[in-house]
Amino acid sequence: MGKDGGELIISTPSAVTINRIVLQEAISTHSERVEKHAVDAWIEGSWKEIAQATNIGYKRILRFPEVTSDKFRIRVTQVRYAPAISNVAAFYYTARPPQLQVTTDVNGLVSIGIKEDGFSWHYWKSGDKSIEAYLNSGVKIYYTTDGSKPTESSSLYTKPFEMHKGEVKAVAFTKTDKGSMVSEKIGIPKLTWKLIATSTESEKIKRRLLLMLTTILFGPVIQQAATSLFQLIWGKLYAETICLHAANIQRQRHDGKRNAIHE
Repeated sequence: MGKDGGELIISTPSAVTINRIVLQEAISTHSERVEKHAVDAWIEGSWKEIAQATNIGYKRILRFPEVTSDKFRIRVTQVRYAPAISNVAAFYYTARPPQLQVTTDVNGLVSIGIKEDGFSWHYWKSGDKSIEAYLNSGVKIYYTTDGSKPTESSSLYTKPFEMHKGEVKAVAFTKTDKGSMVSEKIGIPKLTWKLIATSTESEKIKRRLLLMLTTILFGPVIQQAATSLFQLIWGKLYAETICLHAANIQRQRHDGKRNAIHE
């Protein structure tokens, strides 16, 4: 490799299946020099890009879907100076099927996808929406909507589907294993909801204050019953009712104490 980068081709005696490649630079003697690089595999008579990333540094672990080939190419596309690659290693890691997540939109369309783990591998590949979707591109998702456990004979998930109410169960399958089941109850689509009441911030503050007042005056036991009553009575009417009850309780307590003193 020269000062403008270059490529390194590695051939094996027979085809091997890998899904991880580790690269290292000789940073102790030459510092970090690689800024961008990519890895290709020779598949069906042509090079196919399987991974792409930025700097390498002390160690870069590239993850990608399993690929079988007898020839691989490392391309250094952007450098600070002539790269000094000190180590190249390839591995096959048997990963568990991914966890799934079920989501719905306001129209009632149900989507089943791979749950993002939130961990960044500093990996990027042009055109891919997420690394999880890329790494699990060979995974198949089967689901049910009748409460039964999904199997490979269940419905294959290919695109969002419409569902207004019920329970979705889904499982991810690889060639040799299956993942844990995810279950999600689906409610009425929000698009069909109708607005029947609104609440301003001042009304929320008023309700909190009234709730605190009833707790102090009525005690925790009576307060629970009072809370249920407040949920049924809305607006100015319930506020005036609570204040009236609070005032009566306070007056009764005051009169009781005064009578006890007179006796």
